[in-house]
Amino acid sequence: FINLPNQEDIRITVEQKNSLEEIYQGMRKLKNEYQEVLLLRYVDELSTREIASVLEKSRGAVRVLLSRAEHALKNIMKESHENENQSPNENFL
Repeated sequence: FINLPNQEDIRITVEQKNSLEEIYQGMRKLKNEYQEVLLLRYVDELSTREIASVLEKSRGAVRVLLSRAEHALKNIMKESHENENQSPNENFL
């Protein structure tokens, strides 16, 4: 028999997809070097040592770059959610 997903499985899958789309939209707003280091870390799953080799930077520089990129992305995501929760009139104040 085929094991079909239930509604809860489908809901979780849709929510995860929407979350990933939000993250990628946020990442597009980042500087290229921030995008690159985040992709290498979280998509390619490279270690800081491996990223340092790819980017020809020290591990310390990669850790700083990664931290700054994560912080910038969090701020973008936070801003995005705050803007979604405002009523249309609040955007003009």
